[in-house]
Amino acid sequence: MATQKEVGDHLDLSERQIRNLMKDGVLPSSKGKGGYDLDDCRKSYIYYLRAMSKRSAEPELDDEAIDLDQERARLVRAQADMQEMKNEVMEGRYIPTDFGRDVLAKVLNQVTGILNALPQTIKRKHPQLEQRIIDSVSAEIVKHSNEAAKLDEFIDQAIEDVISESEGKV
Repeated sequence: MATQKEVGDHLDLSERQIRNLMKDGVLPSSKGKGGYDLDDCRKSYIYYLRAMSKRSAEPELDDEAIDLDQERARLVRAQADMQEMKNEVMEGRYIPTDFGRDVLAKVLNQVTGILNALPQTIKRKHPQLEQRIIDSVSAEIVKHSNEAAKLDEFIDQAIEDVISESEGKV
């Protein structure tokens, strides 16, 4: 699934053009935040270009007719860029956002498990500690683990921040 910006990059169109094409029913609508299917959008855009090509073949051309060769070249570039990105994903240089989220969730679950075992480890190493201290450590771990579990609400913003920072370095 992709965002409007990613669809625009894929088709070499501006976000405004993407919105207009969606409003006109040329491109399929989103299935939630960042829920655009790149394959469906590309196919719909190709069908749209073919229809425009048929119209431009008619004797009466209007001033806003699309230069089909230019659009085809742009689409070919977008497809080549998409293939390069897929290759980089396969080589492990880039990971899809959803995949990264799943990995992050698994890592956080492992960290939570390790932290939950901490009070018992402390108790074994320091049996002289009172149970109330161990209980206090356990409560703090639970409290902070719950806070960490809420971090998924900030993942989208963190991803946008990382992308913005990396674009500034390129």
